[in-house]
Amino acid sequence: MQWAQEMTTYFLHQVETPNREIAFVHTIDAQAAVTGDATRHSQAYQRATSAIDSIKDEQDREIVWQIFKRTPRPRALCVVKITASLVFFANHSLNEIYIALFNKHLNTWRE
Repeated sequence: MQWAQEMTTYFLHQVETPNREIAFVHTIDAQAAVTGDATRHSQAYQRATSAIDSIKDEQDREIVWQIFKRTPRPRALCVVKITASLVFFANHSLNEIYIALFNKHLNTWRE
């Protein structure tokens, strides 16, 4: 964890660190904090998401995304996603839910 903090501090204080490297820094920081510091993990995860979105080069963004997608989501984000799903289910008919699930799996299959 200490090395991740030192690495983060070093790269974020460089004047011309490219967006892709900043995204890698936050991704590595989030991965390092998974088991030790839930708050740091959540903050680094959110910073990594923002940094990835700011990468203009599509190929660079895809490379960083391939690493980032292996980073576990913070618990709070999982709870929000589950809560949003429950609200969706409570406000839609069974037929609408089946269609939404089918479309989700179809999109997953296409990826």
